[in-house]
Amino acid sequence: MSYAYVLDEELNAIAVDDQGLEEYIKRNGNPVKHIAFNYVEDVLISTIFLSANCQWNPDKPPLFFETEVFGGELDRMQTRYSTYEQAVAGHRAIVDLVLSQSLIPA
Repeated sequence: MSYAYVLDEELNAIAVDDQGLEEYIKRNGNPVKHIAFNYVEDVLISTIFLSANCQWNPDKPPLFFETEVFGGELDRMQTRYSTYEQAVAGHRAIVDLVLSQSLIPA
C-alpha cells in the first residue's frame, strides 16, 4: 500500500512507491502543489494537493486536495476533495462565501 501520491499530466492523483516518489521529486520538485490561492482583504484562501490520502474511512473516496482559510471569521476552515476539478470548484465556492458573507474584518 502506497502512502505517497503525485499528480500526473491530467492532474489525477496516482500512487507511487518510494522510488517513484524520489524520481518525481528529481523531475518536478515537491509533490505538494498549490492549486489556487486568493486574498480577500487580509483573508487568504489556499488550495493545495496534499500528496497523501487524508481520508481515514476506507468506505469513502480518497481525499487528496485541501482548501484552508487563513484569517477572518472562517480562520482555519478546511475542506478536502477527491479530484482536482472538485478542488478548483470548492476553492471558488469558498472565495465566493468569504466575499458574499462580508466576513472580512472592517
